Amino acid sequence: MENKILKNEVIDIIRGSISEDMDGYGDITSKYLIPPNRNSFSYIICKEAGGAILSGLDVANFVLEEIDSSIKITRLKNDGDKLEYMDRICNISGSTLSILKAERICLNFIQHMSGIATLTGKFAKIAEPYKVKILDTRKTKPTL
Repeated sequence: MENKILKNEVIDIIRGSISEDMDGYGDITSKYLIPPNRNSFSYIICKEAGGAILSGLDVANFVLEEIDSSIKITRLKNDGDKLEYMDRICNISGSTLSILKAERICLNFIQHMSGIATLTGKFAKIAEPYKVKILDTRKTKPTL
């Protein structure tokens, strides 16, 4: 139920991101060089040298569903998990063209949201001995 609520809240942002990324033309290089029936396997890893706190995997999953519901994502980590450098986050398999179409959008959401979660985690750790809680505010970027 929680994921359905989240998806309803972010679906317009996801659709806007897809539209912006495709810019009317789509990925013309992939379109002309990769056969439409080709399937691939890929994965997402953590490339942050000092590690990170994962966030945005649900949103990335929604992006994949929106682009091609037949893409299969296997989660190896969950939002909120602490990641180390080169930890594998998930495996993705399906249409090569669909995976390439979704790749940058998924990574943008995961990188942005994990960056916020990681920095917030650092502040929370500093505040912990003082019994202070770090809370969110309404100061947000438009649509995010």
